[in-house]
Amino acid sequence: MRRTTSDAIRRTTTAATATSVFVCVIGLFFQWRAGGANLAAQNPSPVLLRHPYLQKGTSHSMGIAWMIDDDRPCTVEFGRTRKLGREVESSKSRRMHFVELTNLKPDTRYFYRIRCGHNWLTPDDESYHFRTHAVDSNRPFSFVVLGDSGWPGTNDQCPLADLLVALKPKPDFIIHTGDLSQRWAVDEAEYDLLTFGVYRDTLRNTPFYPTQGNHDWVTDWEHSLDPLYPRFFKPGRLKSQLTERFDMPFWRVFHSHRDNEAGDVAPFSFRYGNAVFVGAGGGGKGAGQTLAEKRFAQQGVTWRFFYSHYFGLSGNAVPGGDLKWDPPLPKCDMTFRGHIHVYSRSAPYGPHQTVDMLVGSSGATIGKSYFQATVSAENPHGLRPGITEWNEKCPHLVHILIDGSKLTLRSYYPDGLVFDSLVITKSGEEKKVVGMRSSQHPVHPAWQRGLTPLMKRLWVDENPKWRSLGSGLWDYVGREPLERITQPIQRRSRYIEPRFVLPRRPSHAPPKDLKAARSALAKLMDVHYRLGHHEWDDTTFDYFNNRFRYLFGSGETSLPWLVQLVRDKALPIKQRLGALGGLGLLARHSQVARRHLAEFSASDDFNLRFSACIIRACWLGEQRALDELIGWMKRESVRKPPNPQFNVNAPGHYGNPIFVLRRFTFPTLFGLETKKNWGEIRPPISYWIKFYEMNKHRLRYVATERRYQIVNEGK
Repeated sequence: MRRTTSDAIRRTTTAATATSVFVCVIGLFFQWRAGGANLAAQNPSPVLLRHPYLQKGTSHSMGIAWMIDDDRPCTVEFGRTRKLGREVESSKSRRMHFVELTNLKPDTRYFYRIRCGHNWLTPDDESYHFRTHAVDSNRPFSFVVLGDSGWPGTNDQCPLADLLVALKPKPDFIIHTGDLSQRWAVDEAEYDLLTFGVYRDTLRNTPFYPTQGNHDWVTDWEHSLDPLYPRFFKPGRLKSQLTERFDMPFWRVFHSHRDNEAGDVAPFSFRYGNAVFVGAGGGGKGAGQTLAEKRFAQQGVTWRFFYSHYFGLSGNAVPGGDLKWDPPLPKCDMTFRGHIHVYSRSAPYGPHQTVDMLVGSSGATIGKSYFQATVSAENPHGLRPGITEWNEKCPHLVHILIDGSKLTLRSYYPDGLVFDSLVITKSGEEKKVVGMRSSQHPVHPAWQRGLTPLMKRLWVDENPKWRSLGSGLWDYVGREPLERITQPIQRRSRYIEPRFVLPRRPSHAPPKDLKAARSALAKLMDVHYRLGHHEWDDTTFDYFNNRFRYLFGSGETSLPWLVQLVRDKALPIKQRLGALGGLGLLARHSQVARRHLAEFSASDDFNLRFSACIIRACWLGEQRALDELIGWMKRESVRKPPNPQFNVNAPGHYGNPIFVLRRFTFPTLFGLETKKNWGEIRPPISYWIKFYEMNKHRLRYVATERRYQIVNEGK
């Protein structure tokens, strides 16, 4: 009996102990799970800020670029089936990633997915694929040409993006003649808004090979971010060391083939089937011509194309408005260029019957003054005999199909109507070029922009091919049949993604030393920020504020480091201005930061003086900073000789930082940006000095808008 009781007690104790252990284990499990959940909540999975896009394609490789909202390594998995099977790591912790997939087969489709750690950034979707370049000279292919596309409006660019998706056959790649941002691409955010937010679904599976325009390469110093830039960089020279030293966003976002002898970002070239393409960057005519002559002489080449932002046949659409190839490029079949915001196709010229294509508005505002001098009742389209075969003032894209020795070109309105076409056939050394006859060209009244009264009457009102139905509607009554795209166009006509994605990370601790502060500043200015003129909408300001707090913490702990970084002349000017922006955020609650801003407002460096004054005036509402800025402008306007870095009295040109100040900053600062077309007026700095002196007693600061309003005396 006693033994039985003892056994029972022992069994009860063992069960209780086991139960206690089980409860402890369960408790620890839920505690671990809760801790893991809290950790996951504090450190969530990264998301894509910039969706994948294809770069640097060859017959045996392909580059993929993307951007995430955190600094972490990523991995690309890829393969010839949806099962994938191969992978390449982008091992460095960064936000912008680029990997090259190598040892691929020519003209072969590969699927891919991107992950960060164990988290997939892209879905298991067959639209994430690419095809390597073809090498077979008999393989038909097509490509699209865009130019001057980047404009922050949905009227033209987005309908063309919708049309691009509907083209048949699907283009194998896209080339772009430059100006992917018309709003001065001083940071990568412009491309997120104006390129990746428009063509996102296309660029994930269609290689994209743009070259620079003046809005892409005349960047920081146009916006007062580095007035020393013109002293080192002149049109015709494009060295990668210069573009990297001055932190050009274009060549951080887009990756060229770098196949020139120096390994610079431009000029570059690539092969596809029986064609070779050479792209020049910036104003690099000499280097581009040298590379073109070398590449065009390669064996097995039937078609030769050159594209840049500037160079083509002089006097095509605008007499004297472009830069001329003289003599023409050897054996070149076609040149593409942009810059002038119209469409124009030249007559064949030179010993090889080259055709020059001006693809100048795939979304940008249409030019209002080009080739008007040549328009008359007898010549309503400003054609120049022997030089120009067709001009058009409309948003457009060009689709080119290559089938062995035959080239077919079609130029489209955004609604899918073909308004111009060209066929080139080759037989040995013989070449035949046939363009659409003048009697066949439709002129779409709904897509005309900026027509003078004479041009409107000749092109639209008295055009016998169109009958107006009122309210912008029209009906074709001509005899020639119209060619239209047969594929239905699914209209989206809006931007896909927002310009910014706010960081969701918890704030970092403040940097412990100057080295850590310098590293945090580099991350802060890695993407997205424009400093140097007042173009801060709420989203931009909030993004900068959140990102700054994330990297530098809150409070005044980082203030001494920021002051040292602003003064550090060895840093890129963009980073110094980022540190200045950080001081501006702290100055809302710190008198010490305000005193430092006032100190930098008196700097001899125009960048610091201008930015510090604008930050004080707009973020802190200190009108005294405007007094100081205008007073300094007034003194500079009478300086003899003029400041060697910039000339306050110089006429408007892109190399003068004052030009941007008077064309963009002041109209926005005083709430006048919609009252006049300041791009056409371009008032001198003396206009704004006089304007401020007359109205400064009527200026009232609007804190919610971070700008000023002019109020009436009676209010």
